[in-house]
Amino acid sequence: MVKEKLIAQIEDYLSTKADTRFIKLIYGMIQTELAGEAPLSETHKRILDERIVDHEANPEQGKTWETIENLDALRDAIDKGLKSPRVEDFDFDEHLKKLKAEDKH
Repeated sequence: MVKEKLIAQIEDYLSTKADTRFIKLIYGMIQTELAGEAPLSETHKRILDERIVDHEANPEQGKTWETIENLDALRDAIDKGLKSPRVEDFDFDEHLKKLKAEDKH
């Protein structure tokens, strides 16, 4: 569900707002990925390794992807005066309870 929404938003942005420079940048990123030519620098590998070790040592410290998306929807609602399309299906009470429960752990 999330993937489809992201694809729709990207398609909309590319067809209505993106300039040629931006489209070429995205195209180049896709071509690099398809060619397998996107190696990580040693610095980035080290940072990722450190984050993996930290996560494995403290798995309860992170937030679920669903929680992050819900927080994004809440921020969108606040920023756009509750007019964001992402807010239409957002159950504020339910997610507030979940966030409070996560904070207790």
